[in-house]
Amino acid sequence: MFPPRFDRLAAALLALALVAGARSAAAAPKAPEDPIEVSADQAEGGTGITLLTGHVKVRQGHVTITSDVGTYDKDHHHQSLQGNVRYVDGPLVITSPAADNYDDENRAVLTGGVTVTDTSGTITASQGIYFRKEGRLLLEGSVVAHDSTRTLTADHMAYYRDSRKGVAEGNVKVVDSREQATLTTPLLHYLRESRVLISPVPSELIVMDAGKPTQIHSDSLNYDTRSHVAQAFGRVRIARDSLTAESGQAIVYRDDKRAVLLLSPRASDNHGSTEGDTLELFWDNNELKRVVARTRAQAIYRTRPNPNREETSTATGNVVVLDLENQRARRVSVQGGARDEFRGRDLVTLEEDVNTTEGDSLVVGFKDNHARVAVIYSGKTGRYQYEPGSKKSSPEDVRYTADQVSYDLDRDMVYLRTNARLEYKDLVMNADSVDYDMKRSILVARGHPRLKDTSQDISGREMGYDLKNQQGTVE
Repeated sequence: MFPPRFDRLAAALLALALVAGARSAAAAPKAPEDPIEVSADQAEGGTGITLLTGHVKVRQGHVTITSDVGTYDKDHHHQSLQGNVRYVDGPLVITSPAADNYDDENRAVLTGGVTVTDTSGTITASQGIYFRKEGRLLLEGSVVAHDSTRTLTADHMAYYRDSRKGVAEGNVKVVDSREQATLTTPLLHYLRESRVLISPVPSELIVMDAGKPTQIHSDSLNYDTRSHVAQAFGRVRIARDSLTAESGQAIVYRDDKRAVLLLSPRASDNHGSTEGDTLELFWDNNELKRVVARTRAQAIYRTRPNPNREETSTATGNVVVLDLENQRARRVSVQGGARDEFRGRDLVTLEEDVNTTEGDSLVVGFKDNHARVAVIYSGKTGRYQYEPGSKKSSPEDVRYTADQVSYDLDRDMVYLRTNARLEYKDLVMNADSVDYDMKRSILVARGHPRLKDTSQDISGREMGYDLKNQQGTVE
């Protein structure tokens, strides 16, 4: 009977022996699945290792490896090859100065600078490991892949023989010299057969057109280098000229010079912003020409016609179209449920005037970065409001309707055409047409004008009226 302490020690030693035996059994080399043939100009054997010299060739299945010299450890199914190593697996060819081939593991380790070629292009790296059965190649260190006009650089890459897919990691950069496009990302899936780049992580794509860059930042990105279509997802940001567009998803059609933004899109520059459920951006002659917002659309445009005045035009509707020229607004068009609010403010006197109009559609024209004219079709309502600011004058609130409402903003004029109606305090003016001077508060009515207030009801052929002085003329 041994003491308990000795029993515990014996049990521990037995357990160690069993583990060691299991490891030894696991370490024993297994026979390769495919038979192997090794040949050379000269072979010298001894102690299980054969020294190979001159035209060394190793064949296993559909793989052929050649080198200048090497050794063959038959017991451990291992060939160590040096000098002009060439590993051929179908269309895939790997070359390096040295390689170790483990035929029982279907694995080859290539060192000293690796070059990989197939029908898709060429890849170089510091070293690599090739898994023959899987057709998978792991490349490490200064990876550079070339095909056609594209060059990819990365720290690491996994390349798959059958699908010709590459997965690059670490400081990944793809440069397309012909298309003038550059993609940078920490991780990239490159489908070389279809020429598609997939970045599942935050990335940046820069496309040059006549020296002008379009930058696309996103949480993930797909770029088809054949059709030149980029799809971006999650926190998308597109920058072109002075415009910046943001959304949750975007599709950029480079050949069509068009971008479609979805999921809360918004485009903005120094003068304003445009937003809607969807946004479309159009380029022509390397300049942004048009922004189209659809569904719950809105365009805000701010201008400074002189140092003492600022103006803001806010247009909303089902569809809002902003046309630009030389990166400035030329026209804003609204279709369906159109509404426009024009707000002007004197920065010295603090006077403020607001014109609000609604209709089926409207057009606002800009010139010299200043809203000049506006036309509203099938108008329903309109309103002019004036706040005196520091001046000793009373505020105004004028409401009007007509089938068509036009503005000459340089002259501060409102033109009401067909079924015109204007209201100011207790006064109501109806006529075929009304011209209203917002600055002087004077109106001219033509075509069966009729003026009514609490004390009078006047009709005529033409009528002029001063809203402030409540005086007028009738013909």
